[in-house]
Amino acid sequence: MNDCEDLRAMSAIGFGSYRVVRGTAEHHAALAHALALGCTLIDTASNYADGKSEQLVGDVLAAHPRFDPFVVTKVGYISPSTQRALAEVGVAPELLRRLSPESHYSLDADVIRAQIGLSQSRLRRSRIDAVLLHNPEHLFERITTWETGKAFEATIVEAFTVLEEAVAAGAIGYYGVSSNVLPSSPANAPFSFERFHELASAVTADHHFRIVEFPFNLIEREAALPNSDGKSLIDRVRAAGCISLGNRPLNARSGETAIRLASYDDEPVDQTDRFDELVELVQRRLSEAGEPYSVDDFPIMRFLRDSRHGIEHPDTVDEIFNRHLYPFIARLWEDDVPTEVRISVASLQANARSHARQALSRRAEQVQSEFAESGLIPGDGRELALAAVEFGLRSGIDHVLVGMRSTSYVERLRRFFMPEPVTTRNQSAPMPLVRASSISSVRSRAIG
Repeated sequence: MNDCEDLRAMSAIGFGSYRVVRGTAEHHAALAHALALGCTLIDTASNYADGKSEQLVGDVLAAHPRFDPFVVTKVGYISPSTQRALAEVGVAPELLRRLSPESHYSLDADVIRAQIGLSQSRLRRSRIDAVLLHNPEHLFERITTWETGKAFEATIVEAFTVLEEAVAAGAIGYYGVSSNVLPSSPANAPFSFERFHELASAVTADHHFRIVEFPFNLIEREAALPNSDGKSLIDRVRAAGCISLGNRPLNARSGETAIRLASYDDEPVDQTDRFDELVELVQRRLSEAGEPYSVDDFPIMRFLRDSRHGIEHPDTVDEIFNRHLYPFIARLWEDDVPTEVRISVASLQANARSHARQALSRRAEQVQSEFAESGLIPGDGRELALAAVEFGLRSGIDHVLVGMRSTSYVERLRRFFMPEPVTTRNQSAPMPLVRASSISSVRSRAIG
């Protein structure tokens, strides 16, 4: 692929790999099925699933060499496996900025070079089609002074220089930026598309900055709204000769609230609640160990007692169990957890996920009704997920990235694996907007 028209010719939707994991047969089958149906775009990142997302992509492509999709990955976040790999090649730990106990961040030149090499290995590709800087706003959450602004820009120029070198060496084809704040950044702001494009031009007039990724969905629509000159971010990206990738089409954020723009009707519901069983097992273990505590003395057990059926999102369920319950159980049984305890905990997690999915599905029905009433999506009763993907494409997004972790979900989206499955909007025609009162109602209902 040599220019942006070739890039736009990729399948209208891409396989989003945020939550796919190497070793999961269902995820492997889903990607293989998407490729067989005509998907020619895969989006991943070096930190997704601690590197196991890239590895899964590499496994599937190696198993199906007849497919040659355009693969996008990202650098910036340093997950634990990447941190270990960087240490092995001698990258100085002081180059990494800590974001959380599990994650660091860096756009240092040496780190980017090492990450590209690691991604090549995981993806089993000598050439990666595109590498994006992943949320570079993490370098400076706020730029309030001239000095911090210049420091940020100097880092971006250095990063773009390294990426241009990688293009010249044949290691990557294109590069760009994936950022959550691009849609809300004015054209003259440090985190704006225009400024990133200018910095790429400062590196070389013949630059390969071609791809911009940002959130876009029925709630987070800022990228399609015109600014003072009547041009939206989507319009400005296209006018500059770049392409846009819209992520999170089905998982919107409103403040701190997650709003699922799809239902889970096709997923089985686990009605088995084994909390009382787990309480009994934990209390028995405490007694056997001679510990003078009760189950309620432990915060994670109190939380599950009171709130296990009120967790807002299945991903939050997994985070709570993986960060808190599983480590607690492992410590309590000194890493020799009996099978009956493992089964009890896994069943409890499945039950909590089912309740979260059901709650999100109910909210999705409310959201769909509001959007249909506003005219933002058709009121013909079509599945909300399909309407949400169509909305992104009709709004002018070049490619919409959808997380697809099962073959059944891929099958539901099969008609989108074509370059132009729906008519995109006329650039001179205004996009239908949700009334302010309507969008407030959608958000309040989602929160409630």
